[in-house]
Amino acid sequence: MKHKTGMSLLIGISSIFIFNNSCKTDFYWPSIQNVPLLKEKNELMGAVGTGFIDMNIQGAYSITNHIGCQLTYNDHYDPFSSAFSSGQLFEVGLGYYLRHEKYLAFETYGGYGYGQIHGDNYYNRSVVNFNQIYLQPSIGFTSDYFDLAFTPKITKVDYIVKENIVNHQSTHNDLMLNMDKQSYYFIEPGITVRAGYKFIKLQFQYVEVLKQNKQDLDYSRINYSFSLFITIPLKNITDNNK
Repeated sequence: MKHKTGMSLLIGISSIFIFNNSCKTDFYWPSIQNVPLLKEKNELMGAVGTGFIDMNIQGAYSITNHIGCQLTYNDHYDPFSSAFSSGQLFEVGLGYYLRHEKYLAFETYGGYGYGQIHGDNYYNRSVVNFNQIYLQPSIGFTSDYFDLAFTPKITKVDYIVKENIVNHQSTHNDLMLNMDKQSYYFIEPGITVRAGYKFIKLQFQYVEVLKQNKQDLDYSRINYSFSLFITIPLKNITDNNK
């Protein structure tokens, strides 16, 4: 009898946990970071990956020996049920990169992002657009076989509530009513590890979000991902064709 009671309690607690997480709409998430670690002019880098809460397509190109640009598309989904929370994010950035000796790399990108979030849960149905600007410095070690980088990304986000249909009065609705009245700031420390050989590597990344505002916001706090990372040295291809 005690065993059945204990099992019932465990199932009840588990059900409450899953329900609360399923009903939550993430209005921010730690997307997979675009960390190219460029080396020289005319390098083209791309990555396709999937994380615990998103999938990502990335590109980067070295315009000069020290100036690079990056483009990122991110598709976010709820890990418990994709019907409750989803979002898309486009980012474009321009930055400076530097190699010290052969293996040490430094880069910093500044950029703009635009996205949209859809939520449909027990509390309400919502559509929220957002604009963000970010500063993304990285320091790392890179070689033909192995890359390692630390990236403390800083992001400022402004929301625009396009739709908010209330199904149940709650603090969630108070959040929606005040979301577009202030900016939100996040620090996102990330670790990137890549292993392979020269132009093709498997990438693992861990990113955490540290919200800097006191105002409440539903958001995902961590993300980890795997990506296939490819480098195309356009300079070498051009030189060989001459």
